[in-house]
Amino acid sequence: MPIDLGSYKGYEYKFNPDINKRAFVLIPAEWEAINASNKFTNIQVDKILYYPNGKPGFYFVRAQYAGDVEQILQDEIAARHQLQEAKVNIGSELVNVKYSYLDMGTIENLFDGNKQTLVRTMEANPFILEADFAVSRSMSGVVVTIGAMEAEITLRVTTDDGQVKEYRTVFKATPENLTTEIDFEETWPVRTLHIEVRNINAGEPANVHVTEIELK
Repeated sequence: MPIDLGSYKGYEYKFNPDINKRAFVLIPAEWEAINASNKFTNIQVDKILYYPNGKPGFYFVRAQYAGDVEQILQDEIAARHQLQEAKVNIGSELVNVKYSYLDMGTIENLFDGNKQTLVRTMEANPFILEADFAVSRSMSGVVVTIGAMEAEITLRVTTDDGQVKEYRTVFKATPENLTTEIDFEETWPVRTLHIEVRNINAGEPANVHVTEIELK
């Protein structure tokens, strides 16, 4: 029989019309979550596989969508495409940043100097980050470390006097080389920095991994 490795979560965040043909194997926490969700109805248990201690280990489940699920999903997608906001330490400065909705990592991971930490977009492609500096910051380039993918990286800087400078590069990141530098060729007094990292070979939704951003 055909088996897919995945999760019922893939059906909770994106409409899949084949749900009626699917059975899901859920651990207890997922069983509780699917019952608490407003997106599913007619949830039926085909079988429960118990642990040796008698507690439920796995639920074999079938479900259908609630009648208004498509509107619910559309509203959630629109909300997730709104940029999140936070204050992040970049060097010694606390900076206001806006960024794409994440499902892995925190935005602080991008500026912690550790390439073992990362962020991942939940569905946004490109990943977007906007930094608004309270005082202009002298900047001559940006170093970006990403996941292994072919990416288009776009930088847009706004200077103290309102000039907008845009830089774009295509970088094919491999496990051996995940880091690229975009050189401005000049040093600018930057008030706002806009960064986009787009996986060229994926549409949307997609998970875009970014590991580190260093301002030069």
